[in-house]
Amino acid sequence: MIVVIASTLWAFEARILRAQALTLKNRDFVLAAKVAGESTRRIVFGELMPNMISRIAAAFVLVFYIAILVSAGLEFLGFGDLQKPSWGVALYWATVNSSVLQGEWWSFVFPGLAIGVTVLGLTLVLAGIDEVSNPRLRAEHARRRRLRRAVT
Repeated sequence: MIVVIASTLWAFEARILRAQALTLKNRDFVLAAKVAGESTRRIVFGELMPNMISRIAAAFVLVFYIAILVSAGLEFLGFGDLQKPSWGVALYWATVNSSVLQGEWWSFVFPGLAIGVTVLGLTLVLAGIDEVSNPRLRAEHARRRRLRRAVT
C-alpha cells in the first residue's frame, strides 16, 4: 500500500515545485547572481532554496497527511492488512460489527478523532513552518508586532 500511495502522490507536488522553480529562475535576483558569476550550486542553495523552503515543507506535510487519509480510507474499505492494528482497520471493524447500531460509539469515534487530530496537528505544523520560512509572512508578522508595541 505504501508503494501505491507514494507512487501516486509525489507527481502532483513535484509539478508544483517544478513550476515554482521555473518562475523563480527568471526573477531578477537569480539573473543578477548569474551575471555576477555565481556557481549553479550557490544559485540553487543560496537563492532558490530559501524562497522554496516554504513550499517544500508544505508539499511534504500535505503529502504526509493525504497519505494518512488515503491509507485509513483504504483500510476502512477493507483493502489493508486487517490483522495489523491501525485507525482505518478499527473503523473497518466498527462498521463490520455494526457498532453504530449497537450503540458502541467509542469504537468509531476515537479512531476518527485520532485521524482528525493528527491531520489538524500536521496542518498547524505546516502553518508554523510557513510563517517562519515565508518572507512575506515574516514581514507581516513583524509589522503586526510593531503595531502592538506602538499601541501599548
